[in-house]
Amino acid sequence: MLFVGTMKPFWALVVRQEVNSVKELKGKVMGVSGLAGNHHGTTRLILRQHGLDPDKDVVFKVVGIGSRLPALLTRSMDGGLLNYGEAFGPKRAALR
Repeated sequence: MLFVGTMKPFWALVVRQEVNSVKELKGKVMGVSGLAGNHHGTTRLILRQHGLDPDKDVVFKVVGIGSRLPALLTRSMDGGLLNYGEAFGPKRAALR
């Protein structure tokens, strides 16, 4: 395979098991790849679409690719966008 293109990013919002809705992320820590760019912007958009103010209602923490699932499991973050490769592991790890 030489090239694969897509119009949408390959991300899934994964949260700790006790979080049942996006609104319950209020006051929680959201992991992002950086504080600028599509990953951060998409996370902010999702929060805003569910009635949260991303500037006031959550804390953003920079967590690199490959570190997000361990960060969820150790409770150093409560939710975040994981790429599909990372997101398949959470079901086995009792995350949503």
